[in-house]
Amino acid sequence: MLSAVIREIVPVQMGSALCVALTLCGDGGSEEKSFIVSDRQYAELPCLHPYEKAAGRRLTQEQVVQIEQAAVRHAAVSRALNLLSYGDLTEQTLVRKLLLRGIDRDAAEFAAAAMVEGGYINEEDQIEGALRVCLRKGWGPLRIVQALRQKGFSRDVLETLPDRLAEIDFAARCAEVIERKWGSLPTDRLARQKAIAALMRLGYTREQIGR
Repeated sequence: MLSAVIREIVPVQMGSALCVALTLCGDGGSEEKSFIVSDRQYAELPCLHPYEKAAGRRLTQEQVVQIEQAAVRHAAVSRALNLLSYGDLTEQTLVRKLLLRGIDRDAAEFAAAAMVEGGYINEEDQIEGALRVCLRKGWGPLRIVQALRQKGFSRDVLETLPDRLAEIDFAARCAEVIERKWGSLPTDRLARQKAIAALMRLGYTREQIGR
């Protein structure tokens, strides 16, 4: 059965985390390993308290597993912060990117939830920004809904989308697109059909185009 002895615990990362150095003992001998856990995780691991007097303390296999899990979660949080430094991500998209980078699902979901709790992910603000981008592109409601669903917003945030779209006069916005592209809808039947098809690809309904 695996057990361990604490060699030392020292603050790292400017005091925001601690490095737990262990000597792991098993049937195959012993090996030395180190695990980095956040100060918050340390507070939730009473077997490590107080870290200044922890050297020589023996840990059970269950305690070693808890420390390993905490270290994996801490690494996932660090990777999540790195990914968010490149731009906004939804919670679901962040989980997917972490999984692609070899982070296990438990740690990926923990890290994404921590980013939401810490204010690094705010999907309410993100969907407002994404909606503004779609409107600048001249898109209608059908294409906007499709695009925003693909971004991985949570169900709660997506449920607010109909109310947000209801405040927009899409017939007027469609008229702006028509004026910008053609001046007015072509009178030639074939050209008119092509124009209407183009507007529908932008996500406008026939009723909005007709108005």
